[in-house]
Amino acid sequence: MRALRVEPARFGGCNDRKLRVIWKFYRMLPREFMKKYISILLWLALVIWLGLSSLPALGQAAKFRPNLDEGQNIYRQNCVNCHGSGGKGDGIAAAQLEPPPADLTASKTREKQDTELLEIIKFGRPGTAMPAWISELDEREIQNVLAYIRSLAP
Repeated sequence: MRALRVEPARFGGCNDRKLRVIWKFYRMLPREFMKKYISILLWLALVIWLGLSSLPALGQAAKFRPNLDEGQNIYRQNCVNCHGSGGKGDGIAAAQLEPPPADLTASKTREKQDTELLEIIKFGRPGTAMPAWISELDEREIQNVLAYIRSLAP
């Protein structure tokens, strides 16, 4: 079987210098090299193409879907004593705290950005009884608690 030979002049009719250099390099390579490495490159390109299509776009994090049930369980274990079951800051320990716990359903809290609330949950509030939870909860759990707190608002 004869190998297909493409001449530079017929390759799109382009006489560009870069194309000629590539063509010259291609002609210098042994045929066995070409068969082996071009097939490897084609398989690699196919694997990358199929693999990257299932990954999120570069620079975008995978979409996080909060688990409200997990957030509610964590809230009940750690937050209900101060903030109360409805998030109004009326838990059983609230009467002894100065300043009192925040009302998580109030418009002041609802107007805060998620990043601000996440920072408060992670690092606490100095001068208040609000502790830092970053050493106790992982990022996913903190996100779930935030989602549950957001669901408390009327």
